[in-house]
Amino acid sequence: MRKLKIVTALVAAFGAGSLATSDAALAAYGFCSAPMAPTAFLSKPGKPYCFSARNCSSWQIDSYKNDVDRYYENLRRYARQVDDYYEGATKYVECMSYVD
Repeated sequence: MRKLKIVTALVAAFGAGSLATSDAALAAYGFCSAPMAPTAFLSKPGKPYCFSARNCSSWQIDSYKNDVDRYYENLRRYARQVDDYYEGATKYVECMSYVD
């Protein structure tokens, strides 16, 4: 009879824990996932050689403009990743604060 009570208590505790998915519930089981820091492998686009001589064709100028646009888009994407990392780090610290 005592074994049945222990098993029932464990099943109830496990069921309650599986329903709660908050950071506090995860921390109670010792699981807090640390965020991954973003890495930026960005390189500025180089000006075409013809810029110094000022004799570039329109396709060279268009290509350079597209490279600059892609560079700025990558910078914006990296900034969003940094914001996401900051938010994840904040949640991680909160989660770790629940661990006893």
